[in-house]
Amino acid sequence: MARSTPTGTPVSEAPKSTKPKRKKLWLILLGTLGLAGAGGAGAWYFTFQQEASAAQASKPKPAVFIALEPFTVNLQPGGDAQYLQTTVVLRTTEPDTEAAIKTHMPVVRDRILRVLSSQRGEALLSTEGKEKLASEIAAAVTAPFDGERPQAVDAVLFTSFVIQ
Repeated sequence: MARSTPTGTPVSEAPKSTKPKRKKLWLILLGTLGLAGAGGAGAWYFTFQQEASAAQASKPKPAVFIALEPFTVNLQPGGDAQYLQTTVVLRTTEPDTEAAIKTHMPVVRDRILRVLSSQRGEALLSTEGKEKLASEIAAAVTAPFDGERPQAVDAVLFTSFVIQ
């Protein structure tokens, strides 16, 4: 429908401009693409970080071996065995544990001596007896020193073991 001017002459309607709509459409399209790109980059980053941390977590820490001086103890009476001479090595993966054990070495040796001297010779002859002794030594060594946190000793290894 044609409009008329105040003088009464008909004026034809001009077609509406589509430029403002196209600008708005382009802005929406660019914003959507930007958000999608940022989301993809964020997903890649977090996935990569999880893979890197999983690879780092699965990588085992190097073992640290703490060799102790040899122990010679009298065994509990009963049977033919009179004394035990053994050398013990402690294995850990925590540097803090190594430092704490070395700092508290007199306490560690005392604890181990008490465990060793409470044994009977016949019980230590079997493999099961040695394994039980190793677990008792580990329990004694992992106990906290002076209110500190417990020590992380992974294994107790015997490098020499003589019963007479």
